Amino acid sequence: MVFSSFEFLLLFLPLVILGFWLAGKLHYYISVLFLILASLFFYGYFRVDYVLILVSSIVGNYLVGEYLRAHKSRPVLTLAVAANVALLVYYKYSSLAVWTLAWSLGAQWPLPEILLPLAISFFTFQQIAYVVDSFHRTTERGSFLDYALFVSFFPQLIAGPIVRQQEVVPDIRDRRLRIVASNFATGLSIFVAGLAKKVVLADEFAAIADPAFDTVVAGDHIGSAVAWTGLLAYSLQIYFDFSAYSDMAIGIGLIFGLHLPINFDSPYKSRSIVEFWRRWHITLSRFLRDYLYIPLGGNRKGAAQRYVNLMITMLLGGLWHGAGWSFMLWGGLHGCYLVVNHVAGAIAWSRIPGAARVLSVVAWPLTFLAVILAWVPFRAFEGTSFLDYYASLVSSVGAIPPAYDVLIVAVGLGICVLMPNVAEIFDLKKADGTALVRLRWQRTRTAAALTGLLLFVALFVVLKGRPYEFIYFQF
Repeated sequence: MVFSSFEFLLLFLPLVILGFWLAGKLHYYISVLFLILASLFFYGYFRVDYVLILVSSIVGNYLVGEYLRAHKSRPVLTLAVAANVALLVYYKYSSLAVWTLAWSLGAQWPLPEILLPLAISFFTFQQIAYVVDSFHRTTERGSFLDYALFVSFFPQLIAGPIVRQQEVVPDIRDRRLRIVASNFATGLSIFVAGLAKKVVLADEFAAIADPAFDTVVAGDHIGSAVAWTGLLAYSLQIYFDFSAYSDMAIGIGLIFGLHLPINFDSPYKSRSIVEFWRRWHITLSRFLRDYLYIPLGGNRKGAAQRYVNLMITMLLGGLWHGAGWSFMLWGGLHGCYLVVNHVAGAIAWSRIPGAARVLSVVAWPLTFLAVILAWVPFRAFEGTSFLDYYASLVSSVGAIPPAYDVLIVAVGLGICVLMPNVAEIFDLKKADGTALVRLRWQRTRTAAALTGLLLFVALFVVLKGRPYEFIYFQF
């Protein structure tokens, strides 16, 4: 059930809001239980038998967390983390491991047919963070229902944000989950903004990007103009797709009174790769930093070890995105970018005449170019097709892309770079001053009318055809 589908928009979400409100009239924790059951239904809509995996994971990790809070046993912590990782490895990486071993031995082995449970990467990381935080006693005391909702809450279950227990359990425990007019209006408006971003922008860019990449994957040739247009379109597709999901998750959470963390903050405005990873998938970056990079030693053991730790973190972060070596290549590219970024940051540019001024001019275009070039293996992940796509980028012959495609890509880039993001418009965070346009949402009749118009447009677009699935659903 995709957020941008009719069954979600016109059936599931309205019924869950109504049911939650009615359940709250009876007792607060009846409404919490209702949200948990609704979230499990949402998860089971994709494949009902995998609900047992999610429920078992929730029960097991909650019990381990309670034990670690009381006893602080490092062997139990190690076993719990290993069990979570083993679950993820089995379902997500078994086929890759068998294929890699067979390829290295020159053998032909049948690959195991294991269907990847939806969102296993997200709820596994979320619960690894919980057991580690329980060991360090930084989690908040809460009931099993508090914890179950923290993990299963349907807006963030499928594609994040990767929420920490102490960020949301106080809201649940202190009975802040309820329908409040001001939160409802703001949350619904944020959700509609994300919905429009998904179906009007992201899916439109997908229609431009897919033919270019699919042609190359099929072994056919495209010229550099089409290749660059396709690459920019995919860069905008994944940007608006993930941005839309993040907005919709925050909006739905706010409708129910739950404040989810910002997970996306105009990353294409970044002037360095370090800044990019502070803006792109913020909660994943935070998880990798706190539960992988720092435990590896971080920057405490000298520059050389710091760079090794960065590469390990980004390689594994890339592999987290998908069971394929191309995802690890994408992570490795970003690891190299970060190493170069830190090496460059250690140079005293102010002592070189004119260097600081040149860097201020080239920082953004170099960062943007590096980011979009790394998207090639992320998207063209079949075999060595990413190399063919790179070759297409420098090809001197080929067709010219349609003027409409070029225009819509230019508009998308302008929105990314010149406009404020949803978190800034809705005052969820302070504007950083990079937007040339100033917009601020307020609860007025005009804003309500604009939200209604945007919803009508989005529903009309959905009516035209089945929406694309969110890209991060596959992770």
